[in-house]
Amino acid sequence: MRVSANELSSQLAKAFVGLGLPHGISRDASEMVTWLELYGFATSNYLTDSLRLLEPSSTVQSPSLAATDNRLTIDLKGDSALRSAALYLELAAAKVATVDKITVSITHCHDAFWLLGYLPRLVKRGLTVSADCPLPRDRERVSLSFDEHGSPIL
Repeated sequence: MRVSANELSSQLAKAFVGLGLPHGISRDASEMVTWLELYGFATSNYLTDSLRLLEPSSTVQSPSLAATDNRLTIDLKGDSALRSAALYLELAAAKVATVDKITVSITHCHDAFWLLGYLPRLVKRGLTVSADCPLPRDRERVSLSFDEHGSPIL
């Protein structure tokens, strides 16, 4: 069955709102998943695990940041990338405005893979972006660079 990217993104956003995520975060999460699906990643294999991380829990701590001149480390403390990591990527993008280059590390995030679907937004704003992260459940890593249009250079 074929579904348009717009329909997939819209339905995912509604589902994320139904899970209790705010509308803006739901839209970001749905666009990340849709982008990865469009580029051939088997997102359904990974989505189940991430949805478990989105369940309400009193044990989830607030993420923390550590910054040096050209490095930003974001410790998500076990939270899902679908819930909050896009916000921190935006923070990193703002920090790049004050320095020539920045390296961002996401730690303690079991589903950081989803952030690959957010990076094209940063590229379209004129930033040079490369990413390296493990695939969930695999020992395999994905390394991507993007062209000026936000498409991955595979």
